[in-house]
Amino acid sequence: MARLDETLRGLHPTITKIMAISGTAATSAGVIHQGEVVHEAHFGFRDHARSLKPDSDTLYGIGSMTKAMVAFAIGDLVERQIMTWNDKLRDIIPEFTSPDAFMAGACTITDILSHRSGLPTFNILWYQGNALPLIPKSALLPMVSVMKPSFSLRCGWRYSNWGYALAGEAIARRTGAPFEQQLRKCLFDPLGMSRTTLSPGWREDGNAAEGFIGLSDSSLIPILSQVVDQTTVMAPAGGVCSTTKELLIYYSALLQALARQFQGGGKPLSGSPFKQLAKIFAGHTSLPLRLSTIDEYALGWFKGYLPGLPGILTENNSLVPEMPVIGEGAAPQVIFSHNGSLAGFTSTVFLLPTTQTCVFVLTNTKSACDSSNLIAKAILQIALGSPAEIDFVQLAETAMEASATRYETRAAELDAARVKGTQSTSIEAYTGRYYWDTDAYFADIALYDGALSLKFQDRDDQSLSARALSLRHIHLVDDR
Repeated sequence: MARLDETLRGLHPTITKIMAISGTAATSAGVIHQGEVVHEAHFGFRDHARSLKPDSDTLYGIGSMTKAMVAFAIGDLVERQIMTWNDKLRDIIPEFTSPDAFMAGACTITDILSHRSGLPTFNILWYQGNALPLIPKSALLPMVSVMKPSFSLRCGWRYSNWGYALAGEAIARRTGAPFEQQLRKCLFDPLGMSRTTLSPGWREDGNAAEGFIGLSDSSLIPILSQVVDQTTVMAPAGGVCSTTKELLIYYSALLQALARQFQGGGKPLSGSPFKQLAKIFAGHTSLPLRLSTIDEYALGWFKGYLPGLPGILTENNSLVPEMPVIGEGAAPQVIFSHNGSLAGFTSTVFLLPTTQTCVFVLTNTKSACDSSNLIAKAILQIALGSPAEIDFVQLAETAMEASATRYETRAAELDAARVKGTQSTSIEAYTGRYYWDTDAYFADIALYDGALSLKFQDRDDQSLSARALSLRHIHLVDDR
């Protein structure tokens, strides 16, 4: 293990280069191998003044790595016979409905946790607004109830944070307490994770990472990181903040529990907070996203196989023409993974039960490419002992070059689809209030200094003046 730690220390210059290329302010990484913590490292600066280094106790937002924790919380409720995996949402939340009557009546807890419910992604409806949530928690059911499913129940896969928001509501309904209390009771407290939190007060902690946006020229803009704590609608989908020290405890205990439940007759370790792991880590939905690998979604985890291409949702997949195979030359094995992405934070975790290995990387920057994914893969290659040589610095450079042109590319695509020669009506005709499919979400368009301005939810903090965003008429080709 000492040799592996030494080898990983030799990777530090590469990590520093990836951070510089991608424009990443701070990075913290933890590595477990053969069930032992073998490496921990911290880079960069965690504050807007760029003077404070991150350490083992620095709080980061972990984004969608939260989803596995929600699945474990429900596993605890199932073990205690408070809930079942096949409970229908409508039996727990009577107000739940859908434009699809079958989905409304038959959708289960397992369906929403495995992203096979058909609920659309629709992140734009909550994830914008200068890192502030656009809708309150009370709007969850009115919003979800009018979302037309992307496919029939259990006939496809689509990543949806809305499903996990519903899972949090289901936990609250069955326990009679906010879902974050269930996480604290069944997971954080038993593991001694006292700093791990969903509280809005985490930003006031003296050792909390402050968020940045990284631009395509590698420059950094300090921002308020995404507000997605327990007071917001999407807390169950990505609201947990934690530290390197406590995530090492969490993932070490999880690997130990996996070894016991899969090799020891299926019974959880006495006192372990991890229950129902056979159900949680089973592949419940096939992902028809790539022909080159077999990918599934478990409950809060992507499931794949090595050698392979872990990291399905990473932004790098759209920036790098061909991502390299991870684990070539090493023993084949199953890999579970997830990433997290919020304004001001990105994260990646890889979990390999066979070799009792875990690699996770936390950053305080939403960069133009996903540096957490590249760094985690570089670490994983070494932990696996793969002889394949991969130039992760070059991958970062390639991704950043692509990121610099993607907006121009999209603008060109829109222009190509535009019907030429059309005339815009008077700009006054566009003014007014525009509702989505429910009155819980709307936008106002008004005249400002002779041009159109945009405001969401009648909130001054969600207003884009004509000076910041000029609206104009574009008539697009209708391919329908």
